[in-house]
Amino acid sequence: MREGVHDRNIANFLGIASSWSYADIDTFARLMHRRGIATYNETVGLTNTNPALFVDTTAYLVQSASRKIAILTFRGTGLQNTVNWLTDVSARPDTFLSAGRVHGGFYRAALLLWPTIRSLLQSALNGDSICEAAMQERAKVQDCRGAPHACGEAGQPGAPGGEGPEALRGVGPRSSQEERSGLDALYITGHSLGGALAVVAAALIHIDPELDAIRQKVRGIYTYGQPMVGFSDFAARFDEEFGKKLFRHVYGKDIVPCLPPRTTGKFVHFGREFESDEGGWVYRSTSASQVRTFLGSTIVGVLAWVQTQLSGLPLLQWLPTRYSWGDHSPLNYLRTSQTVPAGSEFA
Repeated sequence: MREGVHDRNIANFLGIASSWSYADIDTFARLMHRRGIATYNETVGLTNTNPALFVDTTAYLVQSASRKIAILTFRGTGLQNTVNWLTDVSARPDTFLSAGRVHGGFYRAALLLWPTIRSLLQSALNGDSICEAAMQERAKVQDCRGAPHACGEAGQPGAPGGEGPEALRGVGPRSSQEERSGLDALYITGHSLGGALAVVAAALIHIDPELDAIRQKVRGIYTYGQPMVGFSDFAARFDEEFGKKLFRHVYGKDIVPCLPPRTTGKFVHFGREFESDEGGWVYRSTSASQVRTFLGSTIVGVLAWVQTQLSGLPLLQWLPTRYSWGDHSPLNYLRTSQTVPAGSEFA
């Protein structure tokens, strides 16, 4: 894939991955395998929580069998996760390593996991097993599945003692040691809060001089329903660094890409934006703009959801609803990304 070119197949695959990142690690790893996104994968799950700082962050790092492809997926805001909501509304800007102002909640949430993610990415760069590397970071890693010896070898279909081989390995031969090589491509993705954390992670990679080799492997940052992450100084700095690789996807009237509201500061988007269409994701030249206030936009967003649920009441159809909370559901992003053509470089 050429740099700066939105790949529809990859957008669909990562849309599915980001939507399923809300699941537990076993379900997520099975999904990645069964959909052909990363067959025979090794998947490491990381979680770190600090309620006092309003952060509760989960990420999955997936390594393909050949170890050439890695996918870093951040989980978004859980509907019943109070700490996640506090992260979202903690919009007071922090300085991002002298590279502009960034949403404080997003920045703190990403930093909690960053030391472990950084270490695992360096292992992936060398073609080492991320599960074996995770064992060395055990105190920081919540769970790990799929690596032989380190995490338990999944049995062959029909083999004695084999439990759910399709969960991590599926159908087909596992790559031999001779066929494995170092990391060739890294994709970063996430829905909602996860999309914002994906952008912060990409910025951390691009600002760290010791991660130049990993920076060269970043093939794309694909986000879904992502809120704005930083002010114009942050956006200008990193639009130059990786803006051509940042592809933001917005479903319908989703309100979240228009947040944080202007009352919290002048946040802006960067990268390229794609909207939902009957045929999938379509580029649009304009970007989502900030709402003025959180309360006003929330009322409008809820009214839009009510319109959808009670479409049989004619009066509701006349209500002006520019934004919608209902459109933010990961289910909508999953549906738009469902059609995945055969063949993928992730396999």
